[in-house]
Amino acid sequence: MSAGWKVTLNLRSKDWVKRNSSSIFGLFLLMISCKEAIVDPPTGGMKNPREYSWSVDTLRFGFQLVIQDVFGISPNDVYAVGECDFDGGVLWHFDGSNWSPILIDPNLGYRNLYGVYAPEGKTVFAVGERVVPNPNPPPNFLDSSLALLFDAGQWFIRKLPGKGLSAVWGISDNNVWTVGREGTAFFYDGTRWEKREIRQDVSFTAISGGSATDVYAMGYTLDSQPYDSIMHYVFHFDGAKWTLTDSLIENTHPPNHAFGIGDISVLTTTVYSAGYGIFLKGGAGWQKVFEDGSLFGAIRGNTQKNVYAVGRSIYHFNGEDWFQFAQFQDQSKPYLSVWTNETEVFAVRTDGTLSYVYHGR
Repeated sequence: MSAGWKVTLNLRSKDWVKRNSSSIFGLFLLMISCKEAIVDPPTGGMKNPREYSWSVDTLRFGFQLVIQDVFGISPNDVYAVGECDFDGGVLWHFDGSNWSPILIDPNLGYRNLYGVYAPEGKTVFAVGERVVPNPNPPPNFLDSSLALLFDAGQWFIRKLPGKGLSAVWGISDNNVWTVGREGTAFFYDGTRWEKREIRQDVSFTAISGGSATDVYAMGYTLDSQPYDSIMHYVFHFDGAKWTLTDSLIENTHPPNHAFGIGDISVLTTTVYSAGYGIFLKGGAGWQKVFEDGSLFGAIRGNTQKNVYAVGRSIYHFNGEDWFQFAQFQDQSKPYLSVWTNETEVFAVRTDGTLSYVYHGR
């Protein structure tokens, strides 16, 4: 572990606890995780994902909690990250039975987390931003890159010289990429984070890959031409350099896009993008393979025959067709992220105040 990492999580001094004991008690009254069964529990054995039984956990912290991303090492070791109006509650862990918030050192200041990933199932990476007062306003507040790393039973923090980070992905614990706003991009080699150049004017929202020499990053720029348009981009890393491969202008109504602008996901050599439809990348470019008239915000899978896409509902691809889970088709608030393995799936959704984790198995 690099000497640049500092252990700062879950370590609260006795004096701090004593001074804030009443606040802590009040917060933990709010942080109750409420579980509601949607259908009967499973009877055991390997199941068709489309026959999963589902339950939902309600996560709350302070007055507003928005879980942005979820990722699991196993169904009994799942992490969720997000943003909260209170100084904490942005990092959660599921142990197979209950969700619990992981409290971050209050000296770190106000922070939000937007991405979480565990490349080899050992080290967990969570990324986001720190927001601190500006000593020389305007603006009144400044944001900077923030990376958390969980290794050998301890959380470590790294403050990085960039804008807020949106997503993280890696092929191994010593080959990790993270990207964020205003061209921010870093590469972690197992010891240190090194700032990398992709394109300075692009704010990146997603990153995924199939190998160290096959990585995709997605982002956008505002106020593009024609006036007040949004330009979306896909970049590819071949192990040596990043190259722009695709772009589109978001100024058509209804949207008629060449690729999905919400997320990008690589399953070995299969590349999906999700947005106003689900797209598959081939030798002739992107091909739309599914749409339901709404915006998909995330797509993930563990094999080419077990892929989930979420947006206004939850969809599953089994290698042949896309299937919508009927019990989720009338949800008015979006699902923001999804993670699955061969036996279970977790999807996160928010109503702007509370966050919900839908668990299928």
